[in-house]
Amino acid sequence: MKNRLVYITLSTLFLLILLISSTSAEILIGQPNARYNLGDNFDIKIEVKRVVETNDFLEVNIACDSTSVALYKGPLRVQIGKTENISIKAKLDRSLISDTEGSSKVNTKYAEESVQSSSFEISDKIDLSVKLSANTFNPGDMVYISGNAKKQNGDKLNGFLQISLSGTNVSFLASQLTDSFNYSFYIPKDQPANIYGLAVKVYEREPSGEIANEGIHSETIRVNQVVTTVDVSLNSAFIIPGENLSYGIILKDQSGQEIITDVNSIVYTYQDKKEVFIRKNVKSGDVSLVEIPYNATPGIWSIEGFYNSKSSERTFTVEPVSKASFHIEGSELVIINEGNVEKIRELGKTNSDF
Repeated sequence: MKNRLVYITLSTLFLLILLISSTSAEILIGQPNARYNLGDNFDIKIEVKRVVETNDFLEVNIACDSTSVALYKGPLRVQIGKTENISIKAKLDRSLISDTEGSSKVNTKYAEESVQSSSFEISDKIDLSVKLSANTFNPGDMVYISGNAKKQNGDKLNGFLQISLSGTNVSFLASQLTDSFNYSFYIPKDQPANIYGLAVKVYEREPSGEIANEGIHSETIRVNQVVTTVDVSLNSAFIIPGENLSYGIILKDQSGQEIITDVNSIVYTYQDKKEVFIRKNVKSGDVSLVEIPYNATPGIWSIEGFYNSKSSERTFTVEPVSKASFHIEGSELVIINEGNVEKIRELGKTNSDF
């Protein structure tokens, strides 16, 4: 009987030891928020209970994917049957967590016990949506930009807005941005036709000046090529009848680049009034020819080139030419005026000039 009693006592003692060792500690971690942005306060409470007196270090880490950041380490004495509450207050800035972000957990270790919290996200992202008034503009047009920005934890931000257009001097910075914005700027009037990158950036800074949270939106806009000047070039300001007038219509865009396209030209004569001599559709930049006949009225003529609502006009002078041909019909001398002056001297009768 005694041997049996000893056996039962030892068995009970062994079970009691196992029970005590398996329940000697209880660690409870407060529930973290679902999402945090850089710069957020990170407050968490940890409760430690022991059924045996323990004196050890309490270690608390934030583990994100493959990285881990020490959040707290300190000595902790827990008496039998007592509960110790530890409140950790931290700020999730670069100086504490560096580049740690993503899916994270709080790992807590005390004595032989380790406990993990539920998962939460740490992010340096700002959700940014941007709307433009259009994506194609003419030089001098106004570009209207509106948008909304919100940190991924759902909070409003208190930061900066930066807008820039590549290849231009368009760049500005606005402070005290909260959650929405409306801004506008002009496309420079001499901006070359091209496709440009528009960058919109919102961000917050830490007290150290380092960028904390940011959101970036990029898209392209097109600046059209617009004819701004029409010019007419002539090979000479004086034309002798029977020769060709050589001319060109030159189109240039807002940046001074030459444009090659179809244009219209009109050559005018001036007698009693301005009259159309010839209309021609030509290619800008090409050399075009107009034959000026022998009997063209001497004096000021002009040529006009025009494209849409823009035009340019240049004048030239058709010179007077006295020219005649002679032949005999029977007993008469026939004189034919082949020039562009009206009077011909009567041979043998007068000294009248042409």
